[in-house]
Amino acid sequence: DFPQQGTIGASLKPQRYDIEIYQGDTFKFSLVFKDSLGVVINITGWTGIVQFKDVATSALEATPVVTIDGPAGKATITIADTGVLDAGEYKYDVQFTDAGGNKRTYIGGKITVTEDVSE
Repeated sequence: DFPQQGTIGASLKPQRYDIEIYQGDTFKFSLVFKDSLGVVINITGWTGIVQFKDVATSALEATPVVTIDGPAGKATITIADTGVLDAGEYKYDVQFTDAGGNKRTYIGGKITVTEDVSE
């Protein structure tokens, strides 16, 4: 859980990014990695993991797919059908392992899922 917004950088604190999802819809977002000059970092060989957990119980509710486009420095996180999530509050974080085996959590926060009416 990330109680306050952090800054990605020298402090190594994950950035807080809260998400709102409409139940049953496809949800997708991307991260592009750049150096301090704004130049894209090649993330070939990196892997990523994202997990959604229930705020109250910490039970694992979903594991979105992470797709890496290394030369573009881009990681795309997708959950094809958010219908697996009940309406309510969840927490998540996004952790990457670089080609050298180093792990780092870049973002995390809360997810609010709004109940779908038409499914």
